[in-house]
Amino acid sequence: MNSKNHFYNLDSLRLFASLLILIHHVEQFKLWSNLPNLYGDYWIKEIGRLGVSVFFVLSGFVVTNSFLKSLKKNKNISIKEYMQKRYSKLMPLYYLVLFLSLLVIPLFNKMVGVNLGYTKITVFNLLFYLLFFPDLLFIFGKPLLGISQSWFLGVQEHLYIFWLFILKKLRKISLKTVIFIIAGKLVLLNSFYLLYSFINSDLISKIITGFIFVDFESVIIGSFGGYMLFSSRQIKSKKIIFFLGLAYLILSTVFNFAGLVKTEIIRYNFQIILSTIRAFSLLSVIFYISFNEKLFPFNLSLFRRLGNYSYGIYMFHPFVSVFLINYLKLNKSLLENYFFIYSSVILLTAGVSIVYFRYVESRLVK
Repeated sequence: MNSKNHFYNLDSLRLFASLLILIHHVEQFKLWSNLPNLYGDYWIKEIGRLGVSVFFVLSGFVVTNSFLKSLKKNKNISIKEYMQKRYSKLMPLYYLVLFLSLLVIPLFNKMVGVNLGYTKITVFNLLFYLLFFPDLLFIFGKPLLGISQSWFLGVQEHLYIFWLFILKKLRKISLKTVIFIIAGKLVLLNSFYLLYSFINSDLISKIITGFIFVDFESVIIGSFGGYMLFSSRQIKSKKIIFFLGLAYLILSTVFNFAGLVKTEIIRYNFQIILSTIRAFSLLSVIFYISFNEKLFPFNLSLFRRLGNYSYGIYMFHPFVSVFLINYLKLNKSLLENYFFIYSSVILLTAGVSIVYFRYVESRLVK
């Protein structure tokens, strides 16, 4: 199976990651609407984080492999042109969702008489969104409902601007490089925490939270896997590695290991270490899925096709969730029917995403 098929086989995994995030947000929106919800359960919060981690690792894996192939064909490849090609696919939907967040959701809230939070926008926050810095709003401002999920795009794309320059110079990624970057993150975290103990600043506190919240180490670990695939290194995709990785992903989603640590700074360090282990576990799962073409259910053509719409599902699902939940607010029996809620949100979100992909995104890619 060639490398192109490796990526094709991962489309189903993108779909499942989108659905994990969707479930997380549906329960969160139900909480904001003062409706019965499961958001207080640890596993609900963790499946959202797991879905984001999948996207981070997958993105680093695919982008690095693709860039190194392009670099091999054209040593003078322009990183600016490479990123512009990515942006031509990502930005139209980003700005469409921003437009909807600014106009549609506030209007809907007035119509139904609810306030789901994060609906007001200041000039300061608007500039961050317009200039494509949604990730920094978690430190310097307040996210806007409807597009708050775009923080993931900001972290990912801003990291690539620097990371691709490093790749172009190094042409390789060693395990030592990965460990060095993660160790550097831990050093910075502890340095800011020490500074915070002397200067009780709200800004420093938010920066510390950002270090914990944004697991860019997952992108780097995924990138390491992309290099491994590109360099034709021996990749172990045996079942034992797959099941060990899968077992850890399940355990870390169900049990709050970091919560067992009571000392704050030790818990912060532990969270980054656990995030690193999770990313390596995901990488082992990704390798196994990509090298086993007949692995169920990732081999199903339906899931593979729907995986093409995962970006749309990720960006559109907050709108569908908010509208559907509040539309059915008067019918609590339906809202308490989890099968009905999730199947409705998934089907409606997939429908909107398919329309967008066919009539907009597919034409932009060409």
